[in-house]
Amino acid sequence: MASKGGQEFTDCNEYDSETMFAERPAEEHPSEEAVQPGSLPATPRASSLDVPFASPATFRLVELLGQGSYGEVWLAVSRASDSQFVIKRLHRYPFARNHELERWRLWNAPSSNAAPIDYAERERELVSQIPPHPNLVQCIAWLPWSFPEEANEAGLGSEGVEPDLALVMERGYPLAHLFQRDQNLVSDSLWLRLIRVVCRALFSALAHLHAHGFVHRDIRLDHVLSRVDPEALGLSLQAGRLPQAETFFLCDYSLLRRCSANTDADGASSPTLTYAPMRSPELYFGETRRLPSSDIWAAGCVLLELLFRQAGEPVFDCGTGTAMSELRSLKTVFDLLGNPPECFKQQPLAPASHTESVSSPHGSDNIAARIHRCWNNDVDQDVIEQAIDLVQRLLDYCEARRPTAVQVLEHPFLQI
Repeated sequence: MASKGGQEFTDCNEYDSETMFAERPAEEHPSEEAVQPGSLPATPRASSLDVPFASPATFRLVELLGQGSYGEVWLAVSRASDSQFVIKRLHRYPFARNHELERWRLWNAPSSNAAPIDYAERERELVSQIPPHPNLVQCIAWLPWSFPEEANEAGLGSEGVEPDLALVMERGYPLAHLFQRDQNLVSDSLWLRLIRVVCRALFSALAHLHAHGFVHRDIRLDHVLSRVDPEALGLSLQAGRLPQAETFFLCDYSLLRRCSANTDADGASSPTLTYAPMRSPELYFGETRRLPSSDIWAAGCVLLELLFRQAGEPVFDCGTGTAMSELRSLKTVFDLLGNPPECFKQQPLAPASHTESVSSPHGSDNIAARIHRCWNNDVDQDVIEQAIDLVQRLLDYCEARRPTAVQVLEHPFLQI
């Protein structure tokens, strides 16, 4: 075991489909050597601290994997080793001046001439402060977004302007496809154990982030990845081999911020909210503090999605496009969980008139009934009851009553 910042972790520098399913000896992390142009470590770094800068010439872009408001995600290959990595391009100034976030920022700024926020630099500074953990994405290097000629011809670079930043990370594989495809190929008991392993990895990552003063703010199943190819993972499961928790990791730091219990803190009252289906109730009613309890709620939504055996379909999904409505999304919460308790209605942020307009008289036993219907009688019913108990604790309307990530890790459901 190695230790840093009071947190112990096992070495996770080498990942393959064999070692991920077997006990591994404790190892020390290798020394942090600078990445030189034309060279690259053969395996991912274990630390986000002191991530070096490297030359874009070290990599070749292969394919665009996705894009969002803050940047793009590319599959890339090391020119030195042919190893695959993921490169996230971070836009420095992703929003036009008339965008709602920029208008909010200028409205709150001490001066109308306040400089725009460099979002890429802000994310780099935050990521650089995160100590290593095996259940967090491993950062390899930072790059200026200025790739060789073939990339520029594809419109990926511009001359005469400060280039965007890019973060090189280990490659991961989405879990939704695995859960959709393979859940009927193995026993329910083994599948339930897999959910417990994945959730233990998720809450271990959250416990680490929260202990170091961060909130992730964008917890969803899409951001929990596997270090093992889904084909290899599926075959191992069919053979009865359960992966270890270090197989899975949490990624995407676009909305990562420092915890803030003070609404006057820098950026604490930003209107940037979490993904609606994962948004905790208090955020609908104006809560602006950045608290770990909102991450706990979102992780509870992930667990419920897996227990309902509908991976890739968030339980509280409120639709897309014009159908998306905060009121509709909140109503799905009330429909499943029932009316909010008085401790929630009496909060200044949640007037009773608002909650009563969308609350449902049903739902007190909906979670238990639906979970039981999703699993056959061969599954240990004690484990099912533990799962129901944990979900109900995570999805507590009153944020102060939700358990911490450390407390969740001590829950019987996650004792594998």
